[in-house]
This record gives sequence, C-alpha cells and structure tokens, in this order.
Amino acid sequence: MAHTMMAAFLKEAESFEIPSTVEQEKRQSCITNEQSSGVEAISQVDDTGALRSGKLLIAACNDWENMTGKGPTGLDELHEISVDQPVKRTFSSSSSMHCFILLNDGKLMALGRNDKGQCGHTGKENPGVYFEPILVPLVPKLKVLTVSTGRSHSILLSAHGELFALGSNEFGQLGLGASCKSVSSFTKINGIPAVVDAACGHDFTIACTKSDGQLYSWGHPEYGQLGHGTTGSFIRDGGRGAAVQYDTISTPKRVELFLQKDSHNRTTHSYLGKDIAIRKVACGRNHSICIEDWEDQSAEANLKCGNDNSITGTQPLRLNRVFSFGFGGYGRLGHGSGITSDELVPREVTTFSQSTSGIPSRPTNPQKQVRSIVAGSSFSLCVTASGTLYHWGKMASAKGGESTMYPKIVTDLQTMPCGERVAAGHNSVIVGFNDCAVAWGAPPAGKFGLEGGARSSTVPKYVSEVDNLFVVDVSAGYGHVCYVVRDRGHDSTATTKYAAFPVLSAPKKRKRE
Repeated sequence: MAHTMMAAFLKEAESFEIPSTVEQEKRQSCITNEQSSGVEAISQVDDTGALRSGKLLIAACNDWENMTGKGPTGLDELHEISVDQPVKRTFSSSSSMHCFILLNDGKLMALGRNDKGQCGHTGKENPGVYFEPILVPLVPKLKVLTVSTGRSHSILLSAHGELFALGSNEFGQLGLGASCKSVSSFTKINGIPAVVDAACGHDFTIACTKSDGQLYSWGHPEYGQLGHGTTGSFIRDGGRGAAVQYDTISTPKRVELFLQKDSHNRTTHSYLGKDIAIRKVACGRNHSICIEDWEDQSAEANLKCGNDNSITGTQPLRLNRVFSFGFGGYGRLGHGSGITSDELVPREVTTFSQSTSGIPSRPTNPQKQVRSIVAGSSFSLCVTASGTLYHWGKMASAKGGESTMYPKIVTDLQTMPCGERVAAGHNSVIVGFNDCAVAWGAPPAGKFGLEGGARSSTVPKYVSEVDNLFVVDVSAGYGHVCYVVRDRGHDSTATTKYAAFPVLSAPKKRKRE
C-alpha cells in the first residue's frame, strides 16, 4: 500500500505543521523502536541475540564509469549484491563513485570506480573499475571501524584509532607527504595521535583525535575547507601564462582557531584550537562540519572571556557546539540568511548554541543537542538527542531551487525520531529505521526504490521496496545508494520479498565507438 508523506519539505516559514494522527499511526511501531534506541549508534546485537547484519542491496546509478557523463544507466529496482556472508556496514560519500563493504567477520570489500586506485588493487594493472566486490588486503589483525571516501581517495579508521590511506595523493589528501603520488593498498598515516573520527571531502581529509579532540586536516585548501585560515591560492606562470595554483597540505596539520560571529559577519568570540574538543566530523564536496564533544561535565568550569573576546578554559571545552567551514554557497554552512561567504576557519553554527551571561554553555534542550552530522555535496544534515533531523543548504532537486540558509527541522519526519542511519549523496538523502526507510532527491539514473516507482522526490518518501524489513545500515555515494537489510520475520510479504531480490550481475562491456 502506498504511503503518502505530508507537508512540503523545508518550508521557509518558522512554524511547522504537526503530521496527522493517521500518518503517525502508519509508523507507530517504527517510532517506538527508534525512540527506544535514541540517536546513538544501534547495537550490533538485536533483541534476539543475532548480529545486526544482513543482505546488501544497491539502488539508483551503478554506472561507475559514466556516472557524471551523458546518459548514465541505472537500476529501476533494488538489486542484491552477492557476498559470501552477511554485511554489517557500507561506506561511501557524496563525492565518491566507489564504496566499501564491511562483512561480519571484519573483512573489507570494495566496489566501483578505481581509476586512481581508491579501491586498491594487487595486480600489475589497475582494472579501473570493479563491477563486483573485491576483497581489500588489510594489515594483519587490523579491525576496521569506519572507511571514509573522497573522489579518488579513501581513509580507513581502525578500532585502535589508527588512520590508513589509499588512492590518489595528487593534492596531499592521503596525508602521506608530498613525495607520495598514490598508494595501491591501505598505508598508515603518521604524524597524528589516535583518532576517534575521520571524513573525506572531494580532495581533502579531516580527523579529530581521541584523547583531546584536536581537529586536524590535510589536502586541497581551495575554499578554506581545511580550516587553516587560507585558501592556499597564489599566482604562478607555468609557461602558458599566469594561473591560480594552490599550496596543498600533504601531512596532518592541527586547526588552530575557531570563531563565533554575529549575523553581520563580525567576530564575537574566538577560541584557540587547543581549547576545543571535537568529537565527530563530516565533509561535503568542499565544506566541513564538526561537533564539539559533550560528555565531560567538568569542562564548563573556569571559562574566561578575555578583552579580545577570546574564551579559554582550564581544559578543552566540551559544550556540544557545531562548527562549519569551507565553501559557503547555497547556505551549506548554516550561518544564516544572506551569508554565503566562504569560511576559512571553523565558525560556530549558532542555531544549536546556548550561552549564559555571554559565556557559552552546553545546550539544555535535547532538540538542540547535536549527536551526529552528515554532509552532501551542497547541503548538510544533523540529528539531535531528541531524534530531530535538521537540514540546511541546497539539493540540486530542491523544490523551486530553494536554499535553506540555516538549520531547519525536516518537518515530514518529526514523528519519526532519527538515529545514526542517515546518509547523504550528491543529490540524495536516505534515512533508515527499524522497519522502513525514507529517501528524497534525484539520482543521475535509476531509482531509490521509492513508493509508486517515483524516480525522484523533493520531499521524504517511503522506500517501499524495503518496507517492513529491518534497515541495518544505509550509505550513499555520488549516484548510488546502499541498504543493508534483514528480515524481521513479522510480515510474510516482507519475508517473501527479502528472499526474492534480483542479484546484480556485472554489465556487458560497452563497444567503443
């Protein structure tokens, strides 16, 4: 039965409509399940004691070689990607035309474009693209926590906080030094303490450390997305006339300054990098977002405001603020109406901030306590402790071409508390729940699996092809979407559907014209 989503997505009005009672009843079981787990990462064991893993499905555009070209092909229905055991998670990003697959036993596989070695290869020749998953060689006993992906590079974070890089180092995005051009297997990054989170943009990488939350970045600085106060640009005559070039950063470099500004772009407070403890990071194509830690309750003590508006503490601050920096077009940084300027150092997204007598403090409203962040190419998302999903920026398929200049609630999902199963592609958003998924946007080809067979949507729609299945994980790349699902055993129709997804096969080679 087709489900109808409600009010228009992201209206510019400040007031929001409350979804109807009928709509709330449609997904009451989903709401109850999500509320019980909040927004923290879902447990790896469900209530039956089984591992939270399942079948891997792919949707939308899997034309890895031609995804950004003319007339890419895609999938009009969800297909299963066959691997030899259940899948725990998948990883990709809005800049990526490749993805990684983490299996139950900890093995890692890769799929998609490999023109720069971003998936790795062990033979003498790089095949250029993997149409079927390949096993990725890893350091012995390495336990994979996450993998972040850029356009042509990949960064692996181990359970011990070590970072490993793979692919192209054309702009220093691997963090392995200027002399390294590329690597074909995951290679350890030195010069940074143990890491708690990492993310890749188009041609850059950011990470935050485990012990003190220090923010590091490296790669291409063109729009200030590294947060070091510069775009790195200079003019040089390369023999064909003067041209703009960039000083890239090829090893991890700590971010030294954070700012708070008012609506007129005037700095109101500044913070030294050593006084800010970052816990989570995310990257779009050319912008970065990070969340300050929130767990150390003693960090609010002894805050001082200097005559230069600088604020310091006796230890790194952990006030759960959100900072964004880099390319500011279409409001993707979330700094307010009319503010589209690039930010060269991290700037506070004040929508989520709280202060007492001019001194910043930790938000007391769960709807403002940000717990996870996601970035698409030109937009950003976050989920708060209440399960509220916020969106800002612009998707290419946005209704009327609208930009949202500061964080606003996704009203269609107000009665469906979100967790960490949120993914953003180039022009897509996917949200997974315990018995359904929703999606909106438009892939370059194919379909997301939306109700009614829709190819695109400007508002959240149910992914009918996974309805009544447990959605373990979701991820999105430039044009593809991955769902990891398992049968809940509560619905015979869903059980039949779970067993009958067509298996994806490698396409026939195209004839060269």
